[in-house]
Amino acid sequence: MRRRLTSAMAVILSLTAAASGQSPAAGERPTKLAEWPKLRKGDSERARASIKQFRKPQQRLQDAASQKLVKMGAAVAPIIIRQITDKAQNINEHLFSVLDQVVDARHAALLAREARRKSVACRRYVTRRLATMRDPEMAPVLKAKLKDKDDDIAFHAALGMLALGDDVGVGRVLEAARQRWPELREVIAAALSPTRSAGAGSLVWERIKEARTTDQMAGLRLLRYLATKSQRGLLRSYLESADFAVKREAINTARVLHGEEPIETLSSFQAINLAKQWLKKL
Repeated sequence: MRRRLTSAMAVILSLTAAASGQSPAAGERPTKLAEWPKLRKGDSERARASIKQFRKPQQRLQDAASQKLVKMGAAVAPIIIRQITDKAQNINEHLFSVLDQVVDARHAALLAREARRKSVACRRYVTRRLATMRDPEMAPVLKAKLKDKDDDIAFHAALGMLALGDDVGVGRVLEAARQRWPELREVIAAALSPTRSAGAGSLVWERIKEARTTDQMAGLRLLRYLATKSQRGLLRSYLESADFAVKREAINTARVLHGEEPIETLSSFQAINLAKQWLKKL
């Protein structure tokens, strides 16, 4: 049954400060912008000239171009977005890097307008950014993207909904945590960590309680960022699991909840000993 966690709906901002101004402090709702800021006279031409430098092989030219664009701030975003393509010879990596620095939660609604672009790469970028902004007003946009044919877009939409406390797409997030953990761990952590609470953790604890071991393993990975220290007792049964992968992930969840770094390469021998140690601590 689908449930919604209202206590996780607060928008918590931890994004990079945009060059056009500082982002709101954590916990504050941003002032949404209805339009992109306007570029100063002549900046449109300078922006396009800088973007062309991304096609040059020299790193110094690329770095200089990036700095110029970032200095222009969020006003340059519409020009950059139009340059995103699905062609093999693209400069998307550089464009995304600039957007990451100039766009923040104030621009969520403006980014959402780009979610219907033909470019898959653009839709992927937009959905990923919306997923980490934790803006409840973006829920309809994310829900629509749950049905996208592109797996990355659907995953980020599901992740964004889970970050908002809605488990409508938790199955897809579990699948990604199971199959693509090294690749997606950072974005999952960025989206879910600010929503950590007993209620947020419960969305996953209840999902994996009677689940197959592969889902338990994936769920424990998510619980690193959703569960609270007060819920650590729930880890006992997973620490006692006969399945090595489940035991390992329970250990890593316990470590993260206690402020320690996870050990992704735990051997079975290490896991047996560490599990015993954590069972005494919990």
